[in-house]
Amino acid sequence: MGSYSPPPPIVAKWLGSQPLLQLIMLVFLLSQGTIAFILGPVSHDLLGIQLLSMFDPNILRNTMARWSAEEKMRFEKHFMVDFWFHPLVYSLMFVVWVTLETSLTKRSPVPYFLFIMVPIAAGLCDVMENSIHLTLLKTMPAGSDNFIRMGGFFATIKWALVIPTGLWCLMAYLTRRKQKTQ
Repeated sequence: MGSYSPPPPIVAKWLGSQPLLQLIMLVFLLSQGTIAFILGPVSHDLLGIQLLSMFDPNILRNTMARWSAEEKMRFEKHFMVDFWFHPLVYSLMFVVWVTLETSLTKRSPVPYFLFIMVPIAAGLCDVMENSIHLTLLKTMPAGSDNFIRMGGFFATIKWALVIPTGLWCLMAYLTRRKQKTQ
C-alpha cells in the first residue's frame, strides 16, 4: 500500500475517531439524500452534465434546454445544500476516514498530509463546478464552450480524486476488519 507517513498524534487523536467518522457519515447521507430529494427527476441528467460536457458543451445546453421551469428550479434549489455544505461534509468525511485508517493500519499510499489534501482538493473542485453550473443555469444558452468545459473539467477532477480516496478508505477498513476477525 505504500510507505507509511503517520498523522501527527494530536491530529490522529482529534480526527482519527470512529464516532466522529460515524457522525460525519450520517450528516453526509442526510445531505446526499436531501440533494437527491430536491433534484428529483433532474438527478438522472447530472452525470452527463458533469462529465460529458467537458468534451461536448452541447450536452449541457441541450439538457438544460429540455428541462421544464420546475426542473430548472429544482436544479437551482439543490445548490442550497450542494454549493458549499455538501462538498465540505464529504471532504471532512474523507479527511477523518483517511486519518482513522492511516492511524490504525499504519499504511498510506502517500504521505499523510498529501493524502488529506486529495479530498480537500475534490471539495474545492466541486465548489468551482457548482459556481460554473449555477452561472450557466442563469445565463443559458449564452455560456461559452470553454466555460462549459471548465465545469466539466472540475467535475471530472472531483470524481477522479474522490473515487480512489473512497476506494482506498473502504479497502483499508475491510482489510482491517478481516485481520481483526482472524
